[in-house]
Amino acid sequence: MILEEDLEFTRKDGSVRKLSDIIQENKDTVSNAYYSGLTTVTDFSPGSINYGFLMIYSMLQWNQEFQNTQNDSDFLLKDAAGDALDDLGRQKGVYRNEATFATTDVIFTLPSALSSPFTVLSGTELSTQDSVLFVVDEDVTFNVGDTTVVASVVCEESGTIGNVLKGEINTIITSINQDLIVTNLYGVANGTDEESDDDYRERILDSWLNYQTGTHEWFEKIAETVVTSAKYYKIDNKHGELVYKPTNDENDDFDVITLKNLFSLKQYSLVDHDLNFQKANFVNVIDNSMTLTVILKDGFSWDIVSAEIINNVTEYVNNLALGSLFRSKCVQFLGESVPGVDGFVINGVIDVSLSNSEYAVISDLNLVKG
Repeated sequence: MILEEDLEFTRKDGSVRKLSDIIQENKDTVSNAYYSGLTTVTDFSPGSINYGFLMIYSMLQWNQEFQNTQNDSDFLLKDAAGDALDDLGRQKGVYRNEATFATTDVIFTLPSALSSPFTVLSGTELSTQDSVLFVVDEDVTFNVGDTTVVASVVCEESGTIGNVLKGEINTIITSINQDLIVTNLYGVANGTDEESDDDYRERILDSWLNYQTGTHEWFEKIAETVVTSAKYYKIDNKHGELVYKPTNDENDDFDVITLKNLFSLKQYSLVDHDLNFQKANFVNVIDNSMTLTVILKDGFSWDIVSAEIINNVTEYVNNLALGSLFRSKCVQFLGESVPGVDGFVINGVIDVSLSNSEYAVISDLNLVKG
């Protein structure tokens, strides 16, 4: 049986159920049946009455099986936790985000320069006053005349436990035959805990496998496995356009090639469907005509506070999807919530409602000390 566009979904056991298979099963059932007083149906040529009945019945059956599978999956996902949730996620190709180890740089300082080289070895253990352990992950050497060296360290325990404040890594645990002091000049914030059941469940529900093949959501969720945001527009039954937010503004070809390769894969390729890819247009939501004035509390470093504000605002803008609303109040909140900020005033920053073919960028973040 030839279809212009086959439909499919994944069942609980991981097998793929296709509309074309249902059509063939129903055709075989009717063709092989022998009923007293009835003529066996053999003509299923396109355009025949039998073909029309076969297609209608098979489509109804496919919809019913698809809905039953969705209902079963939603019910299981609602109550599953821990390993059971991991199993459901794996069936849909979505895996729980594991905890990551916090990393940072520390500076070792000698009271005076040495007359011969001295090396702090990889594996040297450091600690905070709260006994959060870090380990030096590379050899670093004081050359003759040096009084300081910088070393990269990693927390021995994964998760947010390794996210410590500036200056908290201050104790050398491993015995070293030198009068060294150590400190971290910046706060640490890159350690993450294992993804919670609730967050993981939300990502599973958002998987492309939960959407019917060929729908707008199906196209968009597949595309968003390689780009941060995408919108699909159906031109007609055989043509569509996918507008995407680029991952690299300096290399237009990279995203197009990646998306074309992705949708050429068998599981993502629809028969007789031409998909065009279009890069979205950028909109400057913050530029050099706008100012963000920071009033600093006493005892706080401008370099550290300003860097955190820049990072927070940049991350907010970069994470906005196509068609989102850029909110000036979010920028205000992100600035005010940074430790060490006594006041935060934004001038010229306004709300921007992006269209579905636009994404937000920052051309220049003008941060000034008030």
